[in-house]
Amino acid sequence: MSWISYLNVKSFKNHLFNNYYTMAKKCFESGCTNEVKYSCKCSSPETLSCEAHIGKHANLPDRAHNLESIFIQPYEGTKEAILEFLTIENSKYSELRRKIIDSFKNCPFNLKRNLRDFRKKLDDCSGEINDFFAKISQVKKVSKLEQDPILGLLVLQPGEAVEKVKLMIIAMKDWYNSARFFYIITEKLASLNRSFVEEKGGAYLENMNMQNTPEVNKTIESANVKDSISLIINENSEKLKGSENANRPIKKSLESETSLLNSQISTVSNYLNSKPKEAESALNLIDILRNKTAEILSRPNNPELEMDFNTTCSAIHIHSRFYDPPLIQACQDYLKAYHQKTSLYNIAVDEDDRTNLIIYNTETEAREIKFLQIPELLGDKTCITQLPNGKLFCFGNYPTSGIAVLIDVNGEFELLPSGTPCSDSSCIYFNSSIYCFGGKNKKSYALTLSSRFDLDRNRWIQLTSMPEDDDECHTIIFNGNILISGRINTNILLYSIDIDSFSTIPYEFAYRKRKILINAERLYLIECQNGLIYESEVGSLWNWRRIGKSIIDCAPNQAYCTYNKGGIYISTIFSSIREYYYFNLDQKIAIDVAYYNEHFSLRRAGKKIEAIKCNNQNFKLEPYYLDECNVKDTTLEYLLFPIIYQYTLKWQQRARRKTRSNRMLWRSNQTESKKFLFIQ
Repeated sequence: MSWISYLNVKSFKNHLFNNYYTMAKKCFESGCTNEVKYSCKCSSPETLSCEAHIGKHANLPDRAHNLESIFIQPYEGTKEAILEFLTIENSKYSELRRKIIDSFKNCPFNLKRNLRDFRKKLDDCSGEINDFFAKISQVKKVSKLEQDPILGLLVLQPGEAVEKVKLMIIAMKDWYNSARFFYIITEKLASLNRSFVEEKGGAYLENMNMQNTPEVNKTIESANVKDSISLIINENSEKLKGSENANRPIKKSLESETSLLNSQISTVSNYLNSKPKEAESALNLIDILRNKTAEILSRPNNPELEMDFNTTCSAIHIHSRFYDPPLIQACQDYLKAYHQKTSLYNIAVDEDDRTNLIIYNTETEAREIKFLQIPELLGDKTCITQLPNGKLFCFGNYPTSGIAVLIDVNGEFELLPSGTPCSDSSCIYFNSSIYCFGGKNKKSYALTLSSRFDLDRNRWIQLTSMPEDDDECHTIIFNGNILISGRINTNILLYSIDIDSFSTIPYEFAYRKRKILINAERLYLIECQNGLIYESEVGSLWNWRRIGKSIIDCAPNQAYCTYNKGGIYISTIFSSIREYYYFNLDQKIAIDVAYYNEHFSLRRAGKKIEAIKCNNQNFKLEPYYLDECNVKDTTLEYLLFPIIYQYTLKWQQRARRKTRSNRMLWRSNQTESKKFLFIQ
């Protein structure tokens, strides 16, 4: 395992300052204890020599001597850049630690233990950075024989070295972010406590020893959070009173939402204690609700705002499971931006070569490929989805495997409990769980598999079986439920998460092999067998109409789609040839973008959609941007789309058909020198 895979501080400390390899570093002369300074490649393994015996070795006859110094001078400016970065990072940890110590006396009793743990972790992180700083500052020269990853940083360019250091301390950054979020929530609660004492009578509460009474603190937290949300409710009610121009649906929606908020306020306290990271999101969502309400009340006759307001209200439900709020439509963009902000690195498995991992830095837009240690666990039949924290969840393999793994940004993996053995399953992340549907058994028969992996409890939970066998499914989140479209079943399935049941949505254009994608207003359905594209009415799952045609003759796992700025980008594969299309939703026409006789990947990276050329010889990724506008997709497929090339023997053999292969050969010759076209 790579040394940077240790994501807890203790293991990181034990491993960081020890050599990863042990090598023979002695002079070739027997009994010599002098420092080795030269190496000669006249033999295998290479001969090492000190300065006193280098002449003796050079005089040996019948050898092609190639003497080299084993010492490398550090790259100019690299040490200074690393030390400056470590100084800034250490100041952040020290400042946060000081703030936590200052707030400890005003912290509610039931949160003090958590605050004490975070303070200890910050002490450990600060100590590690100081040791790191001391080791780097003392180095004057680097030996080729030193397999120490820290010393190896000094021979890199300053920018590259700093990026490597960021990867080294990524575990510390996790602790820092968690401590910062918890400190913010603690400060809010401490402020509420002080206000409560001042307003309700300090002497009485002091006699009750408020700081040491968890029940009183819980009451204070619930009461004050209730007051903050009730303030919004009262403001809305006052504005609606006497408003003759207000739309009736808006008023009715507002009344129902405020009633729901009032009835479930008591659960907020537990949420703040158990989920500090999501607490900040919830508080920000409350601000969104306040702003949206004010905007709608000022323009009550605007139907577009009315729809936006209703979806926003739906996303701020505080119900009996407040710590798992439904993330739907209007608030999904905000939540995705929040998760992307807290996750510096996005990762995806290179499906051209499953032993490689593509790492994308969201700040610098730099890309890197790492070697995966588990090629036997992944294949072209493995189900892969990305979690909000940037990790990849992988499940199943051909012919059948129940192995589930989590892959982090360093290319290292964590084995999870095994699920039902299958291949070609479909998985999607929602509310701290991975939902898996469909798949194939050893005989390639479709299954009714339906299961959920709970990431918090680290175990599989069996769900109600699917009504019909299916495989190669495509799943999306729609209004807090899951839509499932497969290869065999001609109908669309709607899985209700709350009641664990399936319902069938009749689909009039009964054709197999299709994909679904969603945008902010309506659903779009693409039948990959014949390339037909349909759209649904706004908010409807039953009324569909055909709007155009784009691609032909392609299986679901060979075609990939994504939505952006009034159009659908479609990427198809046949043998080693990938074709790109752009379907304009306004003009209802498909534009042939380009053909390439090489391996490409179409994915979303940050705010851009791009096609990436994978060069297998030197493992470089060359970006080709299709559109530089903001991505406005509202599915819960966070961060990167796993829209990556899949090469299978079945399609390679099928390409040998005479008519198809001749047509592909002609296309390849016609477009060999064609440049990638920009779509505006």
